[in-house]
Amino acid sequence: MSMYLFTGHNFHHVFLFQINCKLFLFNKLSLTWIEKGRGSLRPNDTSSNKCGMLQSRLIMRNQGSLRLILNTRLWGQMVLKRANSKSLCFTATDQEDHSVQVFLIQARSKDAGYLYAAIHHRLVALRSCAEQESDANQIDTESETAFQLLNYDSDEDDEKITQVSSSGSGEKKEEEEEEEEEEKERGEREYKSSLRAQIY
Repeated sequence: MSMYLFTGHNFHHVFLFQINCKLFLFNKLSLTWIEKGRGSLRPNDTSSNKCGMLQSRLIMRNQGSLRLILNTRLWGQMVLKRANSKSLCFTATDQEDHSVQVFLIQARSKDAGYLYAAIHHRLVALRSCAEQESDANQIDTESETAFQLLNYDSDEDDEKITQVSSSGSGEKKEEEEEEEEEEKERGEREYKSSLRAQIY
């Protein structure tokens, strides 16, 4: 249903898959489905360097007028469910107020299956990419924490070295003062002894 073209290092994507279907919007106030139109719906993919991923959108135009009635990007937290063999519902951005709403698509059973598989495949890839980014960020955070702890330990070691050096300098100074006192006392004793010798 789709074709991928590779030319050297460039990546191009040509999507040939589209279905004819009806689009409904769920009204939260009346709790009913409101028909938005009927026409052709197709996924639209553009290449992206992020995790080697595609940036995907769902685009639908009304039959006859070709008015755009759905143009929403796919994101990892998007909800997708099969209502029955011919219907699937999903969350998407509303064209009118750009809010996230619940939509329902009715199509032939085969087309509904193709569309579900195409959207589901892209959502799985988006979630996998998000997990990889989360793991990478966690590794970066752990590495940064380790370096911070290493720097902290280094600062403590430097402080200890400084304290030891300062303490060593203080002890040396005290020893020198004690030696000076001893020499002074010894000199006084010798002086007193010389005085007594002179008296006697």
